[in-house]
Amino acid sequence: MLSLIIPLFNREDFILSTLESIRHQSDPNWECVIIDDGSKDNSYNLVLDYIKNDSRFVLLKRPSNHKAGGNGARNYGFKQTKGDYVNFIDSDDILHPDFVKYKLKAISDCKADVVISKTMITSLDINEILIYEERTRLTDSLLDDFITLKVSWYIVDPIWKKQFLMDKKLFDEDLLKEQDRDFHIRMLLENPKIQILDKYLYYYRTNPTSISTNMSQNTALSILRVGIKRNALLLKNNLSDTTHFFVYRQMIRLYPLVYKSEKIHTIYFRVICKFFKFKKRYLIMNIKFFIAIISFKLFGKGERILK
Repeated sequence: MLSLIIPLFNREDFILSTLESIRHQSDPNWECVIIDDGSKDNSYNLVLDYIKNDSRFVLLKRPSNHKAGGNGARNYGFKQTKGDYVNFIDSDDILHPDFVKYKLKAISDCKADVVISKTMITSLDINEILIYEERTRLTDSLLDDFITLKVSWYIVDPIWKKQFLMDKKLFDEDLLKEQDRDFHIRMLLENPKIQILDKYLYYYRTNPTSISTNMSQNTALSILRVGIKRNALLLKNNLSDTTHFFVYRQMIRLYPLVYKSEKIHTIYFRVICKFFKFKKRYLIMNIKFFIAIISFKLFGKGERILK
């Protein structure tokens, strides 16, 4: 059985169409665990009414021992699953009718720990396909290529053998955005056996109210702090110099969003001490960074300096 895990927060306009796409799967061998993350709208009641006659759906509330946010809901939801395989789903997107059928067959027919399908990016009307994601592939330098965005997949694309995930730290509950990239990078560090399923099975609806489109100071600060921890792990894995510089530059470029944070310069001092290399492009990046610090201190702006 495939366990689908959905964190739910204020999605009353989208969640029922997501659940409809699950209910009408051609393969009925699934359960869907929905974790409400403290919705303030009518999402919880809408779902409660929708699932009342279908025992394959389970609706729970995130307990207080998991932090608020999608990651806490996902981690709790994972503990409640009964299937041999798990797939994380977002609460505002649509599954292809054969999503479960193709993914269950693919992972049960191979010895992989994870099978990764592909995503279509659409408007809110899923009949208007904007992009077929072409970066979902395997390469000889997969970790480097995933970090530098040459390879990419979405939170929903992988179907995982539950046993592979059982002893792992899953989603970092301190992280407020880019949760799927952080999770996938750390899972790649565990060297899973991967297979690509060359089928487009997910409709990612571009949604202007999505959390992923918003970036507050606290969100950016969470990306920086979690990124420092994760990138310290990456240093032990013989990253190419191009990838090392990529993650260094990413951390520096968060500065315009976090420069008002308490003790931010102490945090960046640690970043430079740990990740800086005495090479030309690092020196140029640091010169730009120090100019940007002065610009923000004097004028409250300077984003272009770090481009």
